[in-house]
Amino acid sequence: MENEDALGNIENYFWIIDGATDLYDSKKSIGYSVSEITHLLSEKLKVHCNEKESLKTIFQNAIKEVRNIIGLNDSNHEEYYKLPTFAFIIARLSQRKLEYLILGDCVMLVNDEQLTDHRVDRLFDLGKNEIENSKKGLNVLNKKEILQKIRGLANKEKGYWIGSLDDSSIEHAIYGNLEITGDNIVLMSDGFYDYYSQNTTKSFEELISMRKQSTEIDPIYGKKDDASILVVEL
Repeated sequence: MENEDALGNIENYFWIIDGATDLYDSKKSIGYSVSEITHLLSEKLKVHCNEKESLKTIFQNAIKEVRNIIGLNDSNHEEYYKLPTFAFIIARLSQRKLEYLILGDCVMLVNDEQLTDHRVDRLFDLGKNEIENSKKGLNVLNKKEILQKIRGLANKEKGYWIGSLDDSSIEHAIYGNLEITGDNIVLMSDGFYDYYSQNTTKSFEELISMRKQSTEIDPIYGKKDDASILVVEL
């Protein structure tokens, strides 16, 4: 099974990209799977990281190059929610100053804080509730139809903001900066964070070993969720 998460770093830049489970068969529609898109995007970020550019511009330029590679233009697709979408964090460290850009539910641990984008929580919780109601016969939609309904709200005013192959989606990312006081910076996909949050007394090494051996299935998507972590030691 493909890993839909991608991690990367170059010089003083580092990032995590968490691809959303494919609900529309992007391999058939554009010739690339979610995993192939997230890993291609990660590779292109290495090319576009540049001290003269903002993190937002760097990420948008990487998306534009990916679009060129896969032959995607605006006349091909207007419904970007049917194509690969992804949460991400990208960060730039200059001595002890950290700049970051967050979109979606990846998590960064820094200075004893947990930074993420909570704007997606409400709709994801709604999806979980609707699926539970469907199991009880209280909802006429099946699980995939419910998930597609939620996905259809991606990057809409009354929906949620998430990374996509429409580079304008990055305009909605949360930007921040801070001075580093701790000894490390940790990036996690939500799949790893869920495990971390239930086992906070364990070391990252122990958690990685435990997660590899875990057979837990995501109750929403019915498969083992990809779980990724990147630790930057200072």
